[in-house]
Amino acid sequence: MKRSQIFILMMLGCILLFACQSAAVPAAPAAQGQQVRSMAITGEIGQSTNGYIIRGQTPAEIFTIMNPDPGILDDLVASAKVVQLEVRIVSGDNVAIETIDGKKYHPKGQ
Repeated sequence: MKRSQIFILMMLGCILLFACQSAAVPAAPAAQGQQVRSMAITGEIGQSTNGYIIRGQTPAEIFTIMNPDPGILDDLVASAKVVQLEVRIVSGDNVAIETIDGKKYHPKGQ
């Protein structure tokens, strides 16, 4: 009787050990170089209640500008001119402008 109880306890211990190991979070993969994602957008600069946006024609999507410079962007909002933008994707549809019509975009204070 005593041997069977010891055997059962050992089996339960092994099962518990394997269950804990399989539920553990796997280790993070080896450090990967951060990939900067950039894209070209053709569209208009607009203004919303929360800041500046790009009304994209190609691709047809609305993007939020994360590095606005009102001194530069207000003129584009007023003219409603379609411009070529090179942007860096910050996250989702949030972008940081790199160039406007081929000219470097240098927001003040950044």
